[in-house]
Amino acid sequence: MEPSYIFGTIHISDPRVFDLPAAAEAAFADASIVAFEAEHNDEVDEQEVKSFFELPPDQTLKQVVGPATYRQLNNLSFFRFYRVERLDRLQPWVVWMLIGDREITVDLRQDPNKPILDDWLQERARNDGKEVVLLETPEEQLNVFAGMPLEDQASMLRSSIDNYGGPRTRVERVNLYLEGDLAIRYALWQRFLGHMDPDVAQRFHNRIGSNRNRIMTERLMPVFARGSTFVAVGAMHLPGEDGMLRLLERQGFTVTRLH
Repeated sequence: MEPSYIFGTIHISDPRVFDLPAAAEAAFADASIVAFEAEHNDEVDEQEVKSFFELPPDQTLKQVVGPATYRQLNNLSFFRFYRVERLDRLQPWVVWMLIGDREITVDLRQDPNKPILDDWLQERARNDGKEVVLLETPEEQLNVFAGMPLEDQASMLRSSIDNYGGPRTRVERVNLYLEGDLAIRYALWQRFLGHMDPDVAQRFHNRIGSNRNRIMTERLMPVFARGSTFVAVGAMHLPGEDGMLRLLERQGFTVTRLH
């Protein structure tokens, strides 16, 4: 079997991340197949997308999270100039995403005229005539959040409300990425999960990480058999005992760091 390569991406358009390490450029050039998490620009039916974000017609956010949590949400400074009632049709995970970030990114320089790194690599692969493989569908990616039980979503939102006024971690995300420091990023992820109910945090980690890592690794097996493959997935899918690197080792592959 020909050697294949796995490259951790970051889903941003900061110009600094497009200067790939020499080892990554060489691996990309060598590969006949390039595999990505998903097609981020793939068109999905508008009504179908809406169903991932909205509650069933007979439910409201207030009903799902309860009157007390709803009042707390309405009192957050985040909603000082934005009526929370406008969110009443949304699933709790969407509101959680709005207020739940526990990091303050201090070095990000997004370029609105550039695609994110993953899409840029995908465009390059297609232009080079390489075979492009997608490891997840857009629906699968959306369902990571939308498919969570509503009680878990409500619990995550309550945790974010309870911790809303607490200290936040200032993180130089781009520098950490460019330095390849997965250990710190993984530690920050574990700290983020620590703000949730432990059982909910474990289920969420499984949904967003472990389960997807296992599925993507399984889907790569027949791809590797066809030829040298360059795999580009979010860097946080790589570390840990349930990360893709360890899963590949368990499949019998030898994993060697090139950069």
